[in-house]
Amino acid sequence: MRVTVVGAVLVALLACSPAWAEQSAKDILKASGIKGGLVVHLGCGDGKLTAALRADGSYLVQGLDTDPANIAQARAHIQSLGLGGKVSAAVYDGQRLPYADNLVNLVVVSGVSVQVSGREIARVLAPGGVALVEGNLNDTDTRHLTPDTSPGQAGWSRFTKSRPDEIDEWTHYLHGPDNNAVSHDKVVGPPRCLQWISDPVYGRHHDRLSSVSAMVSTGGRLFSIEDRAPALSISLPAEWRLIARDAFSGVTLWELPIGEWESTQTRFRSGPVQLSRRLVAVGNRVYVAMNYGGPLSCLDAATGATLKTYEATEGADEILYIDGTLYLVATAVDGAQERRILAVAAASGEILWENKDDTARGTLPATLAVGQRCLFFHDGQAVVAIDRKTGQAAWRQTLPSVPKRPSWLTPTVVFHEGVVLCGDRAVDYPDEWKQHPVLLSGMLQHGGLGLVTALSAEDGEMLWQDEAAECFHGAVDVFVIDGLAWASRGPARFFFERTRPILDQMLGKDFYIENVTGRDFRTGEIKKTIDAAEAFTLSHHHRCYRNKATERYIIMGRTGIEFINLTDGPSLRNNWTRGACQYGVMPANGLLYTPPHPCTCYNASKMNGFFAYSSRKEAAWADEAIARLSKGPAYDTTGADAKSDDWPTFRHDNARSGCGSAPVTDRLAVAWRSDLRGKLSAPTSADGKVFVSAVDRHTVYALDLDTGKELWSHIAGARVDSPPTYWKGRVYFGSADGSIQCLNAADGALVWRFFAAPEQSSIVAWDQLESPWPVAGSVLVRDGSVYALAGRSSNLDGGMYFIKLDAFTGEPQLTKQVYNRDPETGRQAEERIDDLYMPGLLYDVPSSNGESIFVREARLSLDGTMSDEPQTHLYSVGGFLDDTWWHRYYMIYGTRFKNGPGGGLSRSGGAPFGRLLIYDGKHVYGYGRINNNKYRLFCTSTDARESSRLPRTAPKAKQVRRGKAITPASIWSDAKYPMMVRAMVLAAASGAENANAGRLVTAGPPVTAFASTEILRGEQGGLVGIVDASTGQSLSQTTIEAPPVFDGMCAARGRIVLSLTSGAIVSFK
Repeated sequence: MRVTVVGAVLVALLACSPAWAEQSAKDILKASGIKGGLVVHLGCGDGKLTAALRADGSYLVQGLDTDPANIAQARAHIQSLGLGGKVSAAVYDGQRLPYADNLVNLVVVSGVSVQVSGREIARVLAPGGVALVEGNLNDTDTRHLTPDTSPGQAGWSRFTKSRPDEIDEWTHYLHGPDNNAVSHDKVVGPPRCLQWISDPVYGRHHDRLSSVSAMVSTGGRLFSIEDRAPALSISLPAEWRLIARDAFSGVTLWELPIGEWESTQTRFRSGPVQLSRRLVAVGNRVYVAMNYGGPLSCLDAATGATLKTYEATEGADEILYIDGTLYLVATAVDGAQERRILAVAAASGEILWENKDDTARGTLPATLAVGQRCLFFHDGQAVVAIDRKTGQAAWRQTLPSVPKRPSWLTPTVVFHEGVVLCGDRAVDYPDEWKQHPVLLSGMLQHGGLGLVTALSAEDGEMLWQDEAAECFHGAVDVFVIDGLAWASRGPARFFFERTRPILDQMLGKDFYIENVTGRDFRTGEIKKTIDAAEAFTLSHHHRCYRNKATERYIIMGRTGIEFINLTDGPSLRNNWTRGACQYGVMPANGLLYTPPHPCTCYNASKMNGFFAYSSRKEAAWADEAIARLSKGPAYDTTGADAKSDDWPTFRHDNARSGCGSAPVTDRLAVAWRSDLRGKLSAPTSADGKVFVSAVDRHTVYALDLDTGKELWSHIAGARVDSPPTYWKGRVYFGSADGSIQCLNAADGALVWRFFAAPEQSSIVAWDQLESPWPVAGSVLVRDGSVYALAGRSSNLDGGMYFIKLDAFTGEPQLTKQVYNRDPETGRQAEERIDDLYMPGLLYDVPSSNGESIFVREARLSLDGTMSDEPQTHLYSVGGFLDDTWWHRYYMIYGTRFKNGPGGGLSRSGGAPFGRLLIYDGKHVYGYGRINNNKYRLFCTSTDARESSRLPRTAPKAKQVRRGKAITPASIWSDAKYPMMVRAMVLAAASGAENANAGRLVTAGPPVTAFASTEILRGEQGGLVGIVDASTGQSLSQTTIEAPPVFDGMCAARGRIVLSLTSGAIVSFK
């Protein structure tokens, strides 16, 4: 018996050792075959094995346990390793897994009696995902989980979720090598829920090269070529990357630098149209031209390792793959326009043939398509066929072709079952159109009438021909779906609403054909016509990218993303989201992928970022299923009110004014420094303490205001993106796990926690797990109540939830859903055509003037009812926490941002605006642009008046188009201030002689950061300065180790506290 007991103790001790955990994790990952992605560990216990499962940076890991004590222990262990955020731990009920469908790549069940059903594990596993179970599942879901009879690890069972036939990949720019941009995915539908979110938030510039050049997906992975340089200025050098993500969770798997690429200064809509064809992914291989003029490379899709560099493929700028052969279009390395076509054996690299004679030299970009026997392309005058096996010419069919082409205008060539379809610009126009040459010229610059021609793939014989329409700066769409060739009939939807009365009078009603037609692809006979008018808003030109399709929908980019239903259902518009310029969107894997864009239409409701959307049904609020309020050991504690010279909430007060009353000296000296590590929030301060969040590590800290000593820390369930709010001895904050927490300010003990999301679920957001309904860290506390909103958009996941709680008890006083779509049909709210405005809510730190609550420009009453009447307040168009300084967004003290073209350099009709603003009731202090590359520090009056919109013909509107900002009249202005101001507060001046004077405290990198990415990122430190608020006179400047985090400053009790990008928090006095 003694030997048995000792042996059991040794086994238990071994199981707790780091070495055991590390080896077990290696064995588990090897047995699973999963390389990167989201890993979930059921029964995580103390978290040692959970943490070890993050073998490298390609894994995101979460442990689940039913015991809160285990979760607390696991979180402490994870934080001790510096893995907080990338590894996390959460309590669950032992039955339902808190994840969106198809999100998880690997489920590990170890050391626990399994209560989660096989069906539930199958629900959360992504297609191709694996469950490794110590022992076995009680009820294997044999419909979706396939057991492995040899799991590779003794005592474990392995199950794989099969990839359903109903979803499809997207391996080439236009889906496949046939150029038929139609996914066979039957699951993709109108976007209703988020699956994952990633950077970048914005395209870098509206008038220059798109920030996303290419995107494809295969094998459950998504690959894209992106410019990851700062969005602050397109003048900063590009940072092109090839990035691999898990297609279902969005977890970043790997990334590689791209060499020489197209200049970011390339004019918008100027192409090159073939840029998106430099990337193809098939199975476990990625084929990519990594730099201009360089050869083609073959990469391992799982790791990014280079497997082969193909010789004699220099200049490859178009790639097609089929049946083990790569077909390339290459441009001469010396810059000549001659092109050649090559066939390369993908496995060996052998050049099978090369055609560089006159047949191939004139190949128009992005037209090469692969057929059964031949390759097809357009040479400017004709469609040409060459033999797939030899590269020799097979036939050539001359078609009507325009003599001159803009760089964006290239024909569409599609192969389908023995037929070649070519969509191109119409050569001739009706006589009544020719009578208006100026109008016709303008149309041809943007996209006009087109022509679709069908040819026999065998010999080039013409089968039929009919009218079609170009996109806006885009080729004629041709989609072959279930035997029908679909094309738009007229260009009406590609033009501005304001041109409609003119064109109606000049050209007649036929110009406004609002339908799409499906023709028999062999005969051209019209078989089906769909009136798609309900899906379109004619307020804007068609977006500057090609449309895509599935077997159920044509997915258009007229104003947002329009789903034209090819069956009997409704056609729906979604103006609150859109695709990337020049690339568009991608339907694959049952999801709709939308890369970042640079658009400023519908700013009150439009999503910004890199998204994967699903069409699954939205969640409903379920009180009966969730214990929302949890009371902690400090439930009955209270404390003192904040003092007048404290800084109790983000930007000082509920109005987020940035103005405090604490006195500061004219020359600052460092009092203390505390290194907290990682990305920090702005600080708040009250009760002699500083409160700050280590955002990505989910940790809230309290430091002593006088010494910087850490007093306590608290680990939350997900990111806390902004600092806690202090009120009566307690601190309140929201978290990205969908909860609101209240802690005792004295010791960090839990007072209460309220779960504000409609259900317990997680998606992946910026490579961490978050709720679809996050709550901003800095909640509002007013008159004994806590106000917050849970959610990301009032158009997604059932909308956003307005929450009002009793600040003392945490008991809910009001819960209201704010949803801007019809819950049954999915139809969006009606928008205003005249100014590209559509009501909605987007995630942000809320503010309040005491009568209303504001979320960006949206106004709500204190009972959560949205108001149509705007009210002047200080807000940021991209949200208070938007630190990108994207060139088209800023802060404004006013009512409404100007949507659409010109908005990025104008304030809406006269209101003060800038990158950073502070107001004290009479004045607005700011730092903002004079033009694209020149900034100023300024003071203006809050009495500036604004109009609802700028007239299109006003002289000032013309100045906007030339890149000059419309600036309000200033009380003082300093265009030579020597720093880029990234944080700023208004404080009082110390000393009796300065009793009525104010001091602007500024901090940031040197002003040369506008021209240097390295300086912008803090590699040359930063500055903190004091400015006389009444005159603008600079009084002093002090160097600091690093720039502040954006808006990361507070002033309290004679001290200035700064959160730095280095992960340190510094106090000055």
